[in-house]
Amino acid sequence: MTNSHPRRAPRAVHLGFLALAFASNGTGAAQDPTPPPPHEIGFDAPAPAAAQQLGPIAPYSLRTRGGFESIQVNTNADGLNIVGDAGNEPSLSVDRARPNRLVIGWRQFASISSNFREAGVAYSRDGGHTWTNAGVLGPGEFRTDPVLDVDSSGRFFYHSLFGTALLDCDIFKSVDGGRTWLPPVRAGGGDKNWLVVDRSGGIGDGNVYTIWRADYSCCGWDIFNRSFDAGATFSAPTTVPHNPALATMAVDPDGAVYVAGVNIVNRSQFFVVKSSSARDAAQPIVFEQSAAVAMNGALTFIASGTPNPAGLLGQPWIAVDSSDGPARGTIYMLASVDPVGTDPQNVHFVCSTNGGATWSAPIRVNDDGSTTSWQWFGTLGVAPNGRLDAIWCDTTAGGSVRISELRYSSSSDGGSTWSPSVAVSNPFDSYLGWPNQNKIGDYYQVVSDNVGASVAWSATFSGEQDIYFLRIGEYDCNGNGTADSLDIAQQLSADLNHDGIPDECQCLADLTGDLNVDVADLVRLLGAFGRSNADPAFDPASDPDRDLQTGLSDLAIVLARFGTECP
Repeated sequence: MTNSHPRRAPRAVHLGFLALAFASNGTGAAQDPTPPPPHEIGFDAPAPAAAQQLGPIAPYSLRTRGGFESIQVNTNADGLNIVGDAGNEPSLSVDRARPNRLVIGWRQFASISSNFREAGVAYSRDGGHTWTNAGVLGPGEFRTDPVLDVDSSGRFFYHSLFGTALLDCDIFKSVDGGRTWLPPVRAGGGDKNWLVVDRSGGIGDGNVYTIWRADYSCCGWDIFNRSFDAGATFSAPTTVPHNPALATMAVDPDGAVYVAGVNIVNRSQFFVVKSSSARDAAQPIVFEQSAAVAMNGALTFIASGTPNPAGLLGQPWIAVDSSDGPARGTIYMLASVDPVGTDPQNVHFVCSTNGGATWSAPIRVNDDGSTTSWQWFGTLGVAPNGRLDAIWCDTTAGGSVRISELRYSSSSDGGSTWSPSVAVSNPFDSYLGWPNQNKIGDYYQVVSDNVGASVAWSATFSGEQDIYFLRIGEYDCNGNGTADSLDIAQQLSADLNHDGIPDECQCLADLTGDLNVDVADLVRLLGAFGRSNADPAFDPASDPDRDLQTGLSDLAIVLARFGTECP
């Protein structure tokens, strides 16, 4: 295996590519006679540090609707908003074994006066209730298109397009829940990259797979590669039938890899290709199956007059039912598309019950009833119990192409029917805070569990683009399939500090915030021992049970976890 890649056809559009695109993708008139330009183009100089100022986050009333709260992630160390910056294109990953650990990556712009962006990242150790901005990865480096995933052992991977030519990607890895990151490893790649990690439990468990767009990349037609050693090295890239662009990927319960993408010159042509050999280090990568998928519409890509003029309005999201129920192995795909007719954008859904060989007729998920509104950034999640969760931005209520709200719908019957959609955010203006490029990124991300769904998304509640975490449904930070509030009410989980979060999902004994319980925590507690909040020298951090005094109960909490890492 190697992590060096020959550069072929760098940043060029070839007649051969066009011929291949039409020949391999069937008939049908292209929407555009040439591939669209690279999605990520030349960049400005970094914005001066003086452009950053600190301020309060948006009022609570702007960030909540109907009991759904969006928590800002791209704040400073004190939880304050950074005025004048921008964050968009968030990717979310959750450690399935320890679901109190979540990581969000995003494109971080120091100032909207410059399109220079870096690899923003934040982590949560309490199921998403609170977040720590870990700072950008590779400070001072131009980075974009972040995609995150996690393996069965809880190692997080951060895939990033980088550099002046934007023809390569690399991968950062974290073994401590996103708090620190190892140096990046070159992984090949190119524009509109994607990543998925195998958690099937089979021979491919832990494999890392990446894909990217063929016409703006490191390696010509070779657009897919794999790592068998947890991202330490990557194989030489290989071709994929139909050159699926703007792709996402999924791994089924048997470890087969699925890629869903479009013909870049005719984005009404969707394809799903499958490889059963990619999981096996002893076999070459062969995509033995490919299928055209009718979505009754086309992906919208860089179009004026849309809610996101310089970006995508959605990607083809592919996901697999890995439950033990009757739908195990069913393949699902969802995308926001420009449908046949006058309606500018809908969210369409299809599924396959035979391993991607054939696909159902498309179903419209959004229920707005309008033929003039936009349902964009459609995103799909599948829970371990088989429930489907869909979110999208919707302009119906706002009455303007630039005013959207986030809406949610779910399905408990494999996508045959969908629940009435509900608004889970207040309206926001997608035209605010453009960081010298007219878009709010290209995607959101949903990760589903048996109790609810976690969403990483971007909005403009503070008058600028910011990254938010949204929990739909009850929290389940310990991953036992029961709402945290019920665990506490039934005394299945302790809640010594009465904050509504099970103590096993937190680290009450970590008084210094370094995610370890050690001598420093004990020294801090003993220095405050015997004081109450009536004392001006009272240290709230040394009161883990939040009873407004530092005493024996607090000492017991620290001693009980002394010498351990936080969960």
